[in-house]
Amino acid sequence: MFRDKFFSSIIFTAGHGFGKKNAPDLEDQQTKLTEVLRRLCTEETNPRMYIDTCVLLHQYGSDLLDAIEKVFPAYHLELFVPTSVLYELENVGNKDVTQREQSREMLEKITALEQNGTVRIVLTNSPKFTDAGLLSRFVTECQFHDVILLTQDREFAKKAQQLPSFLDGFVNVTHQIKTYKLTAQGSLIENDECHIIERKVISHGKHEIYSREQHPYPCFYSHV
Repeated sequence: MFRDKFFSSIIFTAGHGFGKKNAPDLEDQQTKLTEVLRRLCTEETNPRMYIDTCVLLHQYGSDLLDAIEKVFPAYHLELFVPTSVLYELENVGNKDVTQREQSREMLEKITALEQNGTVRIVLTNSPKFTDAGLLSRFVTECQFHDVILLTQDREFAKKAQQLPSFLDGFVNVTHQIKTYKLTAQGSLIENDECHIIERKVISHGKHEIYSREQHPYPCFYSHV
């Protein structure tokens, strides 16, 4: 498979567990994850879901992959994993002893999910830098599909969410990009910091709400 061709240096060990099997609320937490994933699969228009390295290294990253494996086949969907994510996982495992086991478990799980058709490994034009590669890929994707990005990186989430507005007028963008993150409790929630910006207007003594459409560019421009 694709994973084996590019990352043969990782030696996987058998018998790793992928979820927190000793957690007393595992069943309830898994149920919540599957419910959110099912909603995303049905509410979005032909969605494409991408995952960032930081989500896979989250303490509940493996539980999320288990839930995706359970939900996606019924909707004929795949989780898109850039090759740069595999590169970053391997790098983290080699450099950080505390995350070595987690990195190896994630690489092994992704390989297994690729083999059963739940994961698709994709190339980007930035093979060692996930953020730049995904943003470039999203320029095309959001013209034809709703995009869902799973990331813990707030700034990256903002860039991705603002991309359709940034492209407006240059390309025909008819779809949206939503970003979700895992919480410390293992829930999957939408990262909506860029959808609504609230500030207090002192002169009127009240709050005004500014939508993404009114402030489409500053976050994106400040990081590119």
